[in-house]
Amino acid sequence: MENQSGNEAREALSAIGDARAAAAERLVAPWWYYPVLGLLAAGAVLMASLGNVFVFLGTLWVFTVGLGVLMGLHRERTGLWIPAFRSGRASRWAWLLLAAYAVCVPAAIITGRLASTEWAAWLAAVVLFAATAVAGSRFNEALQTQLRGAP
Repeated sequence: MENQSGNEAREALSAIGDARAAAAERLVAPWWYYPVLGLLAAGAVLMASLGNVFVFLGTLWVFTVGLGVLMGLHRERTGLWIPAFRSGRASRWAWLLLAAYAVCVPAAIITGRLASTEWAAWLAAVVLFAATAVAGSRFNEALQTQLRGAP
C-alpha cells in the first residue's frame, strides 16, 4: 500500500514538472514585446517632461491603450499571464525596472519642467527604453528557468 502511494506521488510530481515545463515553453514573449513596451514608456516620460498638459494626456492615453494591447496579445499568444511582482525570484527584474522608473520619471519631469533641461528628459527616455528591453527579457528568461525547475 505504501509503495503504491509513493508511486502515485512520484507520478503526480512528474505531471506537475511536465506542466511547468510546458508553461515555460509557452511563456516566450516575441522579440518585439519588451522594446515596444520600452518605446511606450520612453514616449510617455518624454511627453510628461517636455509636452504641454494636453499632449501629455494624449500620450498617457496612447500608453494605456498600448499597454493593454501588449498585455492582451501576450495573454492571447501564450494563454498565460503571470504577475511580474509575484513571480518568485524572477520578480527581481520587475523590481529593478520599477526602481529605474521611480528614479527616471521624476528626474525627467523635474528637470524638463522646472529647469527646462531637455537633455535630461531624453536621457531618461533612453535609459527607460533600454532598461525595459533588457530587464523585461531577463525577467522572461528567469521566469522560464524558474518554471523548468523542480516542483
